[in-house]
Amino acid sequence: MEKDYTIALLIDCDNLSTDYYEIILNELSELGNIRYKRAYGDFSNSKNKSWSELCIERAIVPIHTFAPVKKKNTSDMLIAIEAMDLLYKGDVDAFCLATSDSDFCRLGQRLIEGGMYVVIAGKEQSHISLSNSCDRFLMLDKLKESLDASKETEKKEEIDSEVAKNSNTTNASTQTTKSKPEKSSVNNEEKVSAPTLEELKSKIANYIGKTKHYDNGWANYNEVVILLEKEYKQFNCKIYNAKNKKEFFKELIGCKMKTEGSTCRISMEK
Repeated sequence: MEKDYTIALLIDCDNLSTDYYEIILNELSELGNIRYKRAYGDFSNSKNKSWSELCIERAIVPIHTFAPVKKKNTSDMLIAIEAMDLLYKGDVDAFCLATSDSDFCRLGQRLIEGGMYVVIAGKEQSHISLSNSCDRFLMLDKLKESLDASKETEKKEEIDSEVAKNSNTTNASTQTTKSKPEKSSVNNEEKVSAPTLEELKSKIANYIGKTKHYDNGWANYNEVVILLEKEYKQFNCKIYNAKNKKEFFKELIGCKMKTEGSTCRISMEK
């Protein structure tokens, strides 16, 4: 069982859309409880109006940062200062930095050095150094794509069900309009990216043979998951439209599973 963390969520509003807030909350709820929710940005800027409204609606503490120089983000320094204040206050053991800004790499590293579990919630266009500066990286745009696709499938199933009930109803095709990918200054080789299923199958086969309790083709399931998440900090089964990790291993990777006492064991299908 994973540790139940007490989390400080620090949001860089100038570098993140409110569209991702619920996704962040859902992911953090699996890790523990959020004690601090703070949003940093220039709220006099119309671009942050949606964040101003969300702060009121969702009880997020807004921290206004003045921008005396145009096109200069002043939130970064304040986030770093308050993160260190919370670190030394000692009432949290995990941080979530919600940003795609690679300037926060050193802050993530410093919090880990201070014994904190660090999550960074950013986008696929983020520089890979950002994902290497945390314990877990949330690819928000990929998670949103998966969530939207799931909702669209549910909607289509409801429509098909209604059509089946009413023979006089004319079938109408539904199309999902995909938003254009955002332009990024980061080269593809330097971006955070989701590993392919083929890559993961090969890696997981290697992990199974390397685990401490490997026996005749079977390995401890939890040990395999730890190795996977240690190498791929951006891994999230939901990106691959799996409801949970065990479904991901069984349905998408093709693993066999069995229970021995209270221990789940895993093997690759042959």
